Amino acid sequence: GRKDGMNRICRRATDSTVGSRTRTQGLELGELKGKNFIPSQALANFHFKLHHFPEIEIGKDKALAFLRGSDPEVDVKKAGIYLLTFKGFGLGWIKFIGSRSNNYYPKPWRIKNF
Repeated sequence: GRKDGMNRICRRATDSTVGSRTRTQGLELGELKGKNFIPSQALANFHFKLHHFPEIEIGKDKALAFLRGSDPEVDVKKAGIYLLTFKGFGLGWIKFIGSRSNNYYPKPWRIKNF
C-alpha cells in the first residue's frame, strides 16, 4: 500500500521518480476512513470487476443526476456502498445510510452545465 496523507490502498503499486515527477503504477483501490473502506473512482471505472460491492443499474436521467452530484432516487433495502452503473459501465460510488445517501463522484469531475 501507499500512504500520502490518507490511507490509500493500491494494487501492485510501485513508485518511480523521473526528473521531478513521481509516477505510480497500479490501481488505487480506495482509502480507509476510520473503520470504513471507501472505494476509489478508479475502481468504479476499471474495466474488470475487482470488487464485491453490489451494483445498481440506472437509466440516463438518474445517471446524469448522479454525474451532476445529486443523489439519484434508487430503491435500496440495505445500507452500504453501491456502484452505480449505466449500460454496464461503472459510474461511481454511492453510500446509502438509512433515508439519505452520499454521492462519492469526485467534485471536480461533476457536470456543471447540461
